[in-house]
Amino acid sequence: MDDLEDTLRWEAAIGKMIFSFASLELVMLRLYEIKMPKRDYFTDDFECRFNKVIGLLKTDGLDNSIVSAFIEAKKLSEIRHLVAHSTLYFDVFLDDEAERIYVEQAIRDSRDSENYISLPALEESAAKAAAISTEIHNHFSGELWRDEG
Repeated sequence: MDDLEDTLRWEAAIGKMIFSFASLELVMLRLYEIKMPKRDYFTDDFECRFNKVIGLLKTDGLDNSIVSAFIEAKKLSEIRHLVAHSTLYFDVFLDDEAERIYVEQAIRDSRDSENYISLPALEESAAKAAAISTEIHNHFSGELWRDEG
């Protein structure tokens, strides 16, 4: 694989992950506004928002598949956080026996080198996030975007 192809794959996976969570955040914001109007979305941290929405949906008796989708999205939010706040690293290795140098790329937390994600893993997670985001957005589309006037 060449550098340009890798770059395009990284860009696509990062973009898909960030865009998917932006869509989820819009749904969560609207749920706060409609179902919890006295609660300020912007004072709750990211994890708290997920917890509040999941709790709300459980008490509303909503379809378990949507609750499960939010729970899965919350798990994927750790990867979203890593992608949004970390850097792409190029680790260079020397294979003495094969007498060659090779490079591995990963998005890595600069404070915790064990917290990283490879391109194939990010592509898989981003695809899951996109599917979850689409499912949730489609489920709520009529309810959350009705004309309130």
